[in-house]
Parts: sequence; structure tokens; C-alpha cells
Amino acid sequence: MKRRTAFTLVELLVVIAIIAVLIGLLLPAIQKVRGAAANIQCQNNLKQMAIAMQAYYDANKMLPPSCAKLLVQDNSPTYANAQAAHWSYFILPYIEQGGLHASITLSLPLNATSPPDFTTGNNLAALSAVIKTYRCPGTPDKLTYSYTGGAREGTLPNDIPNRFAASYGVVISGSVGNAVAGAAGWNSGSAGENLNHLDDGGGNPGTELTNSRYNGMFNQNSQYTIEMCGDGTSNTAIIGERFRPRTFGDNPGSNSNHAKGYWAIGSIWARNGHAQFSGSIGISFSEIDAPASAGRENWAYAGFSSNHSNGINFAFLDGSVHAVSRDTSDAVRMALGTRAGSPNGETSALNY
Repeated sequence: MKRRTAFTLVELLVVIAIIAVLIGLLLPAIQKVRGAAANIQCQNNLKQMAIAMQAYYDANKMLPPSCAKLLVQDNSPTYANAQAAHWSYFILPYIEQGGLHASITLSLPLNATSPPDFTTGNNLAALSAVIKTYRCPGTPDKLTYSYTGGAREGTLPNDIPNRFAASYGVVISGSVGNAVAGAAGWNSGSAGENLNHLDDGGGNPGTELTNSRYNGMFNQNSQYTIEMCGDGTSNTAIIGERFRPRTFGDNPGSNSNHAKGYWAIGSIWARNGHAQFSGSIGISFSEIDAPASAGRENWAYAGFSSNHSNGINFAFLDGSVHAVSRDTSDAVRMALGTRAGSPNGETSALNY
């Protein structure tokens, strides 16, 4: 009797069909596991940054500023005074990045002869440093972007090659984009409706911004103590995540902030550009996920967003990390962004 040594064509096709069905059944589960793993790592990153904030606080008795910058928004900018050192620079030693921190030259407190300078040398190179803690593994952002174009206010003196795309910014407000307090929607034209309002405000060069909309735990050239948090540390968000909406494209230099997303360490042009490192929880999460028309990017660029299915991850002042649902009510969401439940609050003397 002749033995059969191989599958028939029909049998082979049946096996292939079975494998295809199994793959079809397993793929969603694999993707779900990957998404869950990315979410866990994102929350772990936020936990590390929250602990770093607390370590910075223990060493300095104050939280770091949202940024150190000479320029007050409505004053005349120059390349020098429009540069900024971000909050993420200040906590580098507390996330095991002491070497990178030491490589950066920055004289504090700021004055007219010692502004931040990220245009050359180690400081420029630091903008390209890939820091795992500052990046959500679930982000759709590219790892790096290169800036080679001009700005609305002029041409910058240097390109920024391979700038590292971070995923996190500090919460500076519960009022910018506040739909409850009179803003009819993202396109209403009401005060606080776009990224410019993250740094519009008065003050003297080198000092904090003065405006009631800055009611979070961070501000330019300002440092707050935990005692200034009247809402309680477990009720006050300090760091949140955001990704670059896909409609923004890949060119980070198409407007004055050279960004459309978060960056780490510093900026060579931060006029109308605090959204490069901070954001407002006053902006509805649901409005951000899919910007669809001209101008809407200014709204999305000032808020927080997530590529996770369970919500937007935030670190809180007590060191905890929580996903805030996209369906959270305006009133509750905005209260999480304020330090004292109102637009008013005291600030400390500068103490870098």
C-alpha cells in the first residue's frame, strides 16, 4: 500500500484558514495587552516624576518653576530673553539624569546678562537627549523631530536637529479654556481659549507671570510650597500627558513655538510657547482628541490628551497617579488643575 507523505492542497488550505482565524482572534488580545502595558509604563513614568518633584521639594523647600525665562510675554522678545529652561531640566538629578543636568550651563537666578541659552554646545545637544522617563510608550509621536525653518517673529539663529519628543507637561491652570466660566467653546474667541494664553500676563522681566488664570501649582519663574495647595495634595494634578494630534503633521517649526507637542529640558523660543512644557486642565479632553479645522490646534496644543483607552494619566501632588476619564465633568476636571479652588493664590519669592 502506498503511503501519503504530505498534506493535500485542500488540507493545507484548511490549516492555513484555521491559523488565520486564530491570529484574527488573538490579535485584538495582543493589542489590548500591549496597550495595557504602555499604560502601566506611562503611569510608572508619571510616578517617577512625581517622586522627583517631591525630592526636589525636599532639597529646595519649593516645587520647581514651570520654566525659567527672562521674557514676560507682552514685552519685546529677543532670541536671548525668549529662551526658557523647562521644569523637566530642574528635576533631572532626581530621575537619575545628574550627568545630563551637569552638562547644561544655566546661571540662576536669571538676569539680563545670563538668560538661558540652548542654541549651542551641550545645551543644544541636551534637547536631543532621549530620556525614557519623559516619554509615554503609547504615544503616536515620532521619537525625534528636526527644526530647520524660520519663525513667525523671525529666523532662529540655529536649527534643532533630532529634538526629543517628550510626552508630559506640568499643569499650570484650571482656567485656560474654561468652558464653565464663560467660554462657549474652543472657537469662541473668549480669553484663555488658545496656547497664547498659557503665557500672556504682566510682570517684570525675569519674574513670574501675573494673571488669575495661572492658578495651578506651577508658573514661570515662580515656586510654590505645598502649603499653598488649599485643595489638598491628593486633589491637585501636577503633571499630565499629551501627544501631537496627527493633523499637525511632522514639521515642528511651522509656527512661533516650533513644537505642537511637549519637549524636554529647554526651548530656544518660548514666546507664545509655554505649551511646549505645560498645559491647562480647563480644556475639555474630548475636544482635543481629534482637532478637525483651522485654528483648533491652538486649543488642542494647550490641553492634555492621551492615546490610552482608560483616560488621560496625571500625577498628583501627593505622589499618586490616576487616569482621569474623558467624561469627567467640567467642574471636577477644572478643580483638579487649581491649587486653591479659585483663580487667586499666593506665590513665593523666587528661589531656584
